[in-house]
Amino acid sequence: MLYELLSGAGSLSNLLSDTSFLNTDQKISRVRFAFSSFQLFIWLLLFLILFRRALSNTSPCQILLIFAAAITPMAIASSIMTRLDGSVGILMTGLPVLAIAAAARAEKIRKSHILFFGSSVFLFGMGRNEWTILFLVATGIVFLFSFFDKKSPRKELWTFLAAGTAGLFLGNLASYLLDPGNYIGGFGLIFFRGEATQFLDLGTAGDFRRLLVRLFMSFPTLCFLAVGLGFFIKHRRSLSLLLLLLPGLLFFGYLPSFLSDTFYSYRYFAPALICSTIAAVAFIQANTKPWVKVGIVILSLILIGQTVYFSRVALSNKLSVTDGFGRPVHAYFPNKDEVVKKAKEAGCVPVLPNWTKFSHPDSDFVIPSLGKENATKVVEKRGGTLCP
Repeated sequence: MLYELLSGAGSLSNLLSDTSFLNTDQKISRVRFAFSSFQLFIWLLLFLILFRRALSNTSPCQILLIFAAAITPMAIASSIMTRLDGSVGILMTGLPVLAIAAAARAEKIRKSHILFFGSSVFLFGMGRNEWTILFLVATGIVFLFSFFDKKSPRKELWTFLAAGTAGLFLGNLASYLLDPGNYIGGFGLIFFRGEATQFLDLGTAGDFRRLLVRLFMSFPTLCFLAVGLGFFIKHRRSLSLLLLLLPGLLFFGYLPSFLSDTFYSYRYFAPALICSTIAAVAFIQANTKPWVKVGIVILSLILIGQTVYFSRVALSNKLSVTDGFGRPVHAYFPNKDEVVKKAKEAGCVPVLPNWTKFSHPDSDFVIPSLGKENATKVVEKRGGTLCP
């Protein structure tokens, strides 16, 4: 369903503007701008919610925190990648967490909260298959915790969780009916990655450096989850736990990918960044002590400093932002046109980056992150041969 939503947005864009006269680089720039708009929508929505509450208990510190989170290297890198997790996926995961935050901050769970949560989880259920598993784990833990929660009305809480579970079921059902093969294949992909994952060798300097960069990029998310954990420990409410668990599982559920040599990508962790930011802002709104505000300002300045550092390194070394500040894009496959031509002549499938589709929309290829062994299996399974 992720692909269908993105395809619909692309069709609408084509109706509004003619792109046939653009060259490849211009098309890539427009596509990256379109992808980033999904994440921008959630950030702007957070700003609007805070400004709406400006007459109550919103402080400039919270606005500063959202601004700092929105310009972190993780947010920038994932927002302009031409992939789904950091674009449509941001909406699908961010809206349910906004619904949980709204219910958690209210004096009681109202029908509007239940309706918002159920409908937003419907979209969530049409996303990645692993998101469904993580959501069920989170709601299951919260359901069990509710028996020990003496502060939350159990009936309203269970109705809230039931609405989310129903929305999740309907979202999965819609995805299955739309494309049964792709839906079932999504679960197969989870097991394939589990079997084919090759982990980093932390005994080597190169792999250890890669892990440090990943930790540095994930630093904001980990900070926001720590804020949520502190709030939950203090208040011990069921919705506070759900507001902590969902972003937490969206991050730690991808821990095998985080430690992987073959299947790591920043886009997998973009939803966790957005959701943990929403949770942190909601938690902070419930605590107006001066030391909390000072802590927010310090954390925000650290995050802004992180962005400045990464930006300076990227500019001075001409690094690609979409690669998580690795090599320049054109340094990867400068001869991709020649590779595609030779592959067609030889009748084999080449290894090329996904952005090759912009200049060669009719070509077949596998992406480098699969690794040679896995790429060979994928190609041979479909009756092809991998190019040497």
